[in-house]
Parts: sequence; C-alpha cells; structure tokens
Amino acid sequence: MTLGPPCVPWAALIVVLFFLFIMAIYHCNHSHVGRKTHRPGTAAAHISYITRESATTEIMASRIPEDRNQARRWIIEQEIKERKNGRVIDKVNVALPLELTYEQQKQLVMDYGREMSKNRVPWLAVMHTNRRTRTIPMPILSSATAI
Repeated sequence: MTLGPPCVPWAALIVVLFFLFIMAIYHCNHSHVGRKTHRPGTAAAHISYITRESATTEIMASRIPEDRNQARRWIIEQEIKERKNGRVIDKVNVALPLELTYEQQKQLVMDYGREMSKNRVPWLAVMHTNRRTRTIPMPILSSATAI
C-alpha cells in the first residue's frame, strides 16, 4: 500500500489554521452610489447612517466637512453638480486589524485616505467599534470627482 498526498480537506484545514494564527482577519467591501443607479439623497442617507452617534468612534475627512450635518449638506451639493449618469460616491468598508493600537489604526486610515485620493479626491472615514465581534469596521466614502 502506498501513501498518497494528504486528503484535500486536511490540507485546506492546515492552510486555514496557518493563516488564522499568522495573519490578521481581513475584510474589505467596495460599492458605489450613482445618480442613475440610486435615488436622490442616497449618498446623504448613507453619511447619516455611518456617522450615527451610537456607533461612531471618530470621523476623519479630507476636503469633506467632518461634522455630520455639514457632510450631508456637502454631498447633496455634490450630487446636484454631478453629471446625469455620474458616480456620486464610492463606499469602501474595511475591518481594521485588532493587532494595531487605536492610534495605529487611525494613522492607517489617514495614510490610506491620502494614498487613495492623492490629496485630490475628497474622502470621509468613520471608525466604528463593534463590541460583539471585536472588529473595527471603517466605512470610507470618497467623491468620484477630484477637486
């Protein structure tokens, strides 16, 4: 009797265990809000939702007001200016690594915002703390139009 390669489920389990102990859990989701694909005010409603006081730990922004109500007004103005079939915002939701301190997570968000926007595209990031899952979801909005 010859021994063949390890059973595929065991090999998969070993790979999963390796990454669980070595690598931070990663989550990233990207979507967008467009003038043609969404109802007017959808982007402003999303800003209201992600900046709700019950979940918000910190708001960071560049070229968008950090105040919740001012950010909503700003995005409504941008939506009106955007072309008929234009993309109003991009939405990126990421889980930040728990291995980092809060200050390191905040710096990571700021660096990502600067790199993503090249200091030309407005963006807003909101740090949330989800105590139930111990993750730190971070929704990021960016206007599709460079200023």
